[in-house]
Amino acid sequence: MSVFRNIFRRALKMCDISYRIIRYSLMLSCLLLAGSLALYVSSGGLSVFTYDTYYCAEELLKMPFVVLLIGIIASVCVEDMTVK
Repeated sequence: MSVFRNIFRRALKMCDISYRIIRYSLMLSCLLLAGSLALYVSSGGLSVFTYDTYYCAEELLKMPFVVLLIGIIASVCVEDMTVK
């Protein structure tokens, strides 16, 4: 419980730009996951006719992790440049 409290305290001390980068990358990741889920449901499973939709959902499922990683790296770089 105290670990989460320390994480939130540290997040509140971030500069405004870093906080926005993290927030928007998290929002984009959630949007990508929701889109992937919608494509999975609409494809109805893997078949010859729904291969394109299923493959698009598979690739869309991989993107949130990349977006979060880039967002975290960018946030750390901005935070390091502003706090000296």
